Amino acid sequence: INPLLASTAGHISENTFHSLKELGRPSDTSRQGLERTRYAPWFPYPLWAVAEQHPPRVNKATGECETFWNFDGMLSQLLPFWSSVGGASVFSLSTYPAWLGSADPDEHCNFSYNWNST
Repeated sequence: INPLLASTAGHISENTFHSLKELGRPSDTSRQGLERTRYAPWFPYPLWAVAEQHPPRVNKATGECETFWNFDGMLSQLLPFWSSVGGASVFSLSTYPAWLGSADPDEHCNFSYNWNST
């Protein structure tokens, strides 16, 4: 992930993804093109790497679990990447949400499995 690759960055973004697309096209029989190209958003840009910035929580009025998924940041680079390399790519989420290791069980949804249930 690089801010200059965002779809709003203009010619740098366009040229980069165009070059990636050209790399993926076999020019002769000795070249296979790209296979399993990896897209891995990670830590330095959390809005582009983590889709759920806030932990799920229980709505006190309804008792329902609310989630806060937002893929807008990721899609600004993922979609141009995907259209450049085609379907032969791997989408690898490399950064987990910071709240994942510090969720307060009284405030957040409990996703644990009840082993005693039938």
